[in-house]
Amino acid sequence: DRSRALFLFGLFTSFMWFMPLLGGWLADKWLGPRLAVLLGCIGLAVGNFLLAASSFSAKGGRPEAAMGLFLIGILTMIAGAGMFKSNASALLGQLFGPNDPRREVGFILFYMGINIGALFAPFGAGTAGERIGWGWGFLLAGFGMLIGFLVFAFQARRAFPVAIAKPE
Repeated sequence: DRSRALFLFGLFTSFMWFMPLLGGWLADKWLGPRLAVLLGCIGLAVGNFLLAASSFSAKGGRPEAAMGLFLIGILTMIAGAGMFKSNASALLGQLFGPNDPRREVGFILFYMGINIGALFAPFGAGTAGERIGWGWGFLLAGFGMLIGFLVFAFQARRAFPVAIAKPE
């Protein structure tokens, strides 16, 4: 029902903004920002795939399985966003020294890319979701995240050394 949906949406949104605190802490203490971003990409992709499976299960007449997959998918996306959001910016900061004049331009391009993606992503996954079915929209978003993961994984090897943070 509507009240339950709004409650879940509010809970999901609040955790999506809270979890980067935990993701940043985990990266600072144990994982390092590169591994945290990679894990975040995987979490976001798997979360989208679980949401797609939830939609397909609901259409198949299995509402209990659909709700279970939905909740696990949402939790996986929250964990992935927690690892990804704060650490992507931290990695970008490592590309430039503190007084490097390219630093500001790098962050401007980074945030422009995020905003352009936020503008156009609904046209792909959202349109597929509305016209074909939400499972297909989530599936498309999951594959998009997998492509982003692969590009980052191969490009990050050159730009960022594998550094695991050591606890003090």
